[in-house]
Amino acid sequence: MSIWQEGRREDDWPASINDVFFQGSVDLAMAVRACVKHCDPVLHPALFGNIVLTGGAAALPGLADRLKMELLANSTPAQEVHVQVVTNVFDGAASHAKNLSPYKWVLQEDFRLHGARIVHAKCF
Repeated sequence: MSIWQEGRREDDWPASINDVFFQGSVDLAMAVRACVKHCDPVLHPALFGNIVLTGGAAALPGLADRLKMELLANSTPAQEVHVQVVTNVFDGAASHAKNLSPYKWVLQEDFRLHGARIVHAKCF
């Protein structure tokens, strides 16, 4: 059944399509905070300062600003939040990778030789 067959009126819908991402049992800002919370507290400032939105939904007007506003509303005054929008997935990964130090890179040979523990040894 389509939304029009359900008898909904236009004013029943969120004011913005972006509101869909901030309603429900777990909204986008809550999901970001939950992911960061599961990481080492030392990393929290870096993680909040380097949020990258990618894909088609990232191009929705105002989504990045709304996410930043929601994250800042529930953070300490000193917490910096930066949300970058990249609609091309490769560009999003590339912009993140350029900030990584080369000493944290894991070569394929090292991974084959040492397994997953090399990732933890080099990166954490």
